Amino acid sequence: MKKKKKRVAFFGVGVVNVGQHSGVPSFVMLLDNLGETYDITLYRLSLGKVFLKNIKICSLPFSFLPSRINYLFIILTFIFHHIQKKYAVINALSARPSGKIAVFLGKIFKIPVVLHLLAAEVICLKEIEYGDICNSAARSETLKICEGSNTITVLTQFQKNILEKTFSLKVPTKVIHHGCNHQLFTFNENEVRTPLRILYVGYNERVKDPLGALKAFSLIRKEMNASLTMIGRGLKEVLEINGISCDNIIFQEFLDFTQMPSYFHSADFLMVTSHCESQSSVATEAMSCGVLVCGTHVGILADLSGITCLTVKPGDYINLARTIIELSKDSKRQRMLRRNARQWAEKYDYVWSAHQYEQIFDSF
Repeated sequence: MKKKKKRVAFFGVGVVNVGQHSGVPSFVMLLDNLGETYDITLYRLSLGKVFLKNIKICSLPFSFLPSRINYLFIILTFIFHHIQKKYAVINALSARPSGKIAVFLGKIFKIPVVLHLLAAEVICLKEIEYGDICNSAARSETLKICEGSNTITVLTQFQKNILEKTFSLKVPTKVIHHGCNHQLFTFNENEVRTPLRILYVGYNERVKDPLGALKAFSLIRKEMNASLTMIGRGLKEVLEINGISCDNIIFQEFLDFTQMPSYFHSADFLMVTSHCESQSSVATEAMSCGVLVCGTHVGILADLSGITCLTVKPGDYINLARTIIELSKDSKRQRMLRRNARQWAEKYDYVWSAHQYEQIFDSF
């Protein structure tokens, strides 16, 4: 007799989006993998139809109604589904509004809630106006959501440290990375070439600091022949607005996820300049491909600094440029970082990530 799958409800905004240039591909892979073991429905607090192979998806129904009314429709749909066939676990993707809805439903129906913190839910960087808890009301609400959860998952130890610094919580917290598909992001151990090929992946927001990447690259160009490829929304505007004169830069506004391995295989370095990251999936994917990763001490780079990558303080583009220049001349250290990075990517891939969630779901 075939064993019945445990029912799990996911609530989320933005993680699984319409179109090839949106969403979080590494998490989509993880979610589809979990769908082979569990009966999963994703209550997607966004508009538009989305299809995933192994899970059912219920999206917001109407574009002409306010979000709160649409959320009420999703809540009532969940209740109807739960009455028909009970859910064992609710997993919220981010604190607000997903976590708020999940904790509310969890209390009513006595269902355990797993809160998956994805991004800026417990961060407040006032100097760049970034973070969801930069006002007392948001901070208080997020704290209640965290305290109302049964388990919290974060993407890195770096993120866990921020959570613990922000709130004193007694809720169990587990670090689960968004592991990449190392069979897609295959390993190439190429020697560093001339001109040096540097890759940057991000978008035009202060938290990503693309201006810092351009400043670091201009310093590198003063000492050695190098080129920079910048992939992401609005990056060319940063160059134009700030009047930076720097040649050997290629801009790519949008790129399909499946095209990324070829860009990694053509690069010597990935440069990360973010002021904050929960993880930085692009760094994980680059490391899997054998690209040398140098960046700021945030997210997975902070967790693995000196082992699989090299880091500097956020905003320190002078030392970032110096780090890349020095590493480009140190072939022994390059080999060490590349091999450590690939071993890490193979061990902590998306299958490992799915297994960590299985352990949580099966504990209830």
